[in-house]
Amino acid sequence: MRVRFEILLFTILSLLPFWGISGVIESNSKGIKIAYTYPAEETPIQYVVIGDVSYEGNKITKPHIIKRELLFNSGDTISVSEFEKILSSSRENLLNTSLFNFVEFTANLHPNNGSTINIFFVERWYLWPFPTVDIHERNINTWMDSPNFDRVSYGFYLVFENFRGRKERLRFNLRAGYNQRYAFSYTIPYLNTNQTLGMSVSAGYVRAKEINFMSIDNKQVFYKDPLSFVRTDIYAQLNFTYRKNFYHTHFINFRYNNLAFADTVLLLNPLFLNSDNSHLQYFMLKYEYISDYRDLKAYPLKGYFNKLSVTQHGFNIFHNDISPLFSVENSFRRYLALGDKWYFAAGLNTKVSFAENYPYFLERGLGYNENFVRGYEYYVVDAQHFGVLKTNLKYNILPQRVKRLSFIPGEKFGLMHYAIYINAFVDAGYTYDRVFFERNPYSNIWLGGAGLGVDFVTYYDKVFRTEFTINRHGKPGLFFHIVAPI
Repeated sequence: MRVRFEILLFTILSLLPFWGISGVIESNSKGIKIAYTYPAEETPIQYVVIGDVSYEGNKITKPHIIKRELLFNSGDTISVSEFEKILSSSRENLLNTSLFNFVEFTANLHPNNGSTINIFFVERWYLWPFPTVDIHERNINTWMDSPNFDRVSYGFYLVFENFRGRKERLRFNLRAGYNQRYAFSYTIPYLNTNQTLGMSVSAGYVRAKEINFMSIDNKQVFYKDPLSFVRTDIYAQLNFTYRKNFYHTHFINFRYNNLAFADTVLLLNPLFLNSDNSHLQYFMLKYEYISDYRDLKAYPLKGYFNKLSVTQHGFNIFHNDISPLFSVENSFRRYLALGDKWYFAAGLNTKVSFAENYPYFLERGLGYNENFVRGYEYYVVDAQHFGVLKTNLKYNILPQRVKRLSFIPGEKFGLMHYAIYINAFVDAGYTYDRVFFERNPYSNIWLGGAGLGVDFVTYYDKVFRTEFTINRHGKPGLFFHIVAPI
């Protein structure tokens, strides 16, 4: 869990609308205005011929980055019945770039000549130089269950989003303390003139004084040496992307890892590496395909999403290579607008993996990232194979509002949006583990959880969730999260 100053900043800003600091200046989140400029007695036009397309407010973002996300070009002929739908989809594409806080379209339709479209932007803040305080837990709830400030790292990171106005991303991370990291990454989304090919490079050096070497009773067990580092990792990574159209993206990732662990870790858990050598190096190759038809990535209400990942760890190249491990993961999510402010969402995540010897340090079942059954946030369920289904029924009790915070100059932070949803949910999951199950009672059984929650959605893709859940084993809990539930 990373507690950073920008998270605290957004938390404070997100509460300001309820403190009455400024009035609501806009409640319409549609962001599209269409004006018809033909006389009333004339026959309404059936087709729109796109004329001039102008941009306003993109002080940093280059025009070709914006044009890449539009579903229309100057000179196109579009039926009136499809026109607003195309504008709406184009607007969603632009918001999903995470480059803008607000995007608004204004179209003037003319009967005899090209219609004009103006797009107004409020760009985000792109340069983030921040000190960091990282509390190393899987989520907020595990830390709140047993607060421990010994496991704290501190440092500095610099992220330049939309670098050079070309949607590039440059990042440096310098972190000392409990877990140390010295790393950089550089992402170039478009390498060719057609803007279909992209790449990123990254490298880093990581070392830690504590490591999770096994799980007992579905709780992580750690080994710590306060006088030395028990894990070091040197890595380098190269990633290629191919995005031919708006909604389908392919990724190929090459990664080299050089790992060293304290010998004590292997004594405590011989299955941690499944090797007598505490120093390993290996290559990883990963292919990923994403089909993304969500309206808004940060908090979707309509559309669907599917991500397929195929990964190979180890190729028996080095004398100290890991035993090869092959895995396939898939994540499918569907979002439905039911009408009258009601929405439904469901997501199914699955994983299967195959290896002659499964090393624990690559074992990831339920309890990590988005792969968990709500109500079991305090637990991990190690497994080679798993499936987890999440369902949400939600109601929008406060539609999107926009506030101007008069004491903050400019619109990058001074103009903010927010909305509130209440929801009911039911989750279910199952794991299959043939290696580590004996000490973990939640392995190889069905898990389930149900409850009620409140989601607060605001700008810069921030979602603050509070959920009350009862799991299948009858244990209630109040849990907090900072990402969308599905």
